[in-house]
Amino acid sequence: MSAPSLPLRVSTCSYFRLECGHEQLFHSEYKRSNRTRGLKILRCFPHCCPEHIDRSYCGSSLSVKIRLAERPVGSAPFQPPPSELLAVFARFEAVNDVSLRPGECVEVDKIQEGVQTETNLDGQWIAGVLDRPSGLMLFRGGTTTGRVVLTRHRGS
Repeated sequence: MSAPSLPLRVSTCSYFRLECGHEQLFHSEYKRSNRTRGLKILRCFPHCCPEHIDRSYCGSSLSVKIRLAERPVGSAPFQPPPSELLAVFARFEAVNDVSLRPGECVEVDKIQEGVQTETNLDGQWIAGVLDRPSGLMLFRGGTTTGRVVLTRHRGS
């Protein structure tokens, strides 16, 4: 019987925007628009890329790069691989919201129950989507399926 594999440990994570030359990814505050059924949409999130469009919900997709901590020499490889073990979620919250603190653990099943979908518009969580070619977990907004809603892209 083989020894249990070591847990995944995140070393660093950072947000970025693919193919974007803007120096600043986020703004200190955003305007919010109200939509039907109580939905609220952030305008220009995380920023307008390539440029702002008047009278529109412009913005851009957002990606997160996750680097796992190095494992001890001689450790067995992960089975299944990290891309199948790692779940990434995001949510918007007020600055003074303390319902979830850094380092706090939450069961994945509880978060998945609250993921925003076309059938769960009140869901507060957004599920990350694995970008298979690069192996990065990506949060994508404005997808044609509407499963992950962060922003709207031009032409979608």
